[in-house]
Amino acid sequence: MADLLVRRAGKVFGVDVTTPAAVAIAGGRVVAVVPEPGLGDALKKIDGPADWPELDAEGRAVIPGFVDAHTHLVFAGDRAEEFEARLAGRAYDTWDPIDGSSDPRRIVRRTR
Repeated sequence: MADLLVRRAGKVFGVDVTTPAAVAIAGGRVVAVVPEPGLGDALKKIDGPADWPELDAEGRAVIPGFVDAHTHLVFAGDRAEEFEARLAGRAYDTWDPIDGSSDPRRIVRRTR
């Protein structure tokens, strides 16, 4: 897992810390969130690399542990014919679905 030191964070979500703040990540886990002036003392207590890779947050917000779990709209049509045509090596513009039900443009229009 990666080790990283995020410096000069303007806000660290989930932690009440004076800013600018630093976030230390060791072994893929957040191991310290401290105000910049206390960073040296905090790093002495952490089993991390001798030379931490650093990322300057430039006063921006940091969200430790954030996972972007988003979703996409469900298609409003059956795309089975489209997949079969693609598997057969035919491009979109070279095939004509029987009823247009799997035409990607029609599906996008119905989804909107």
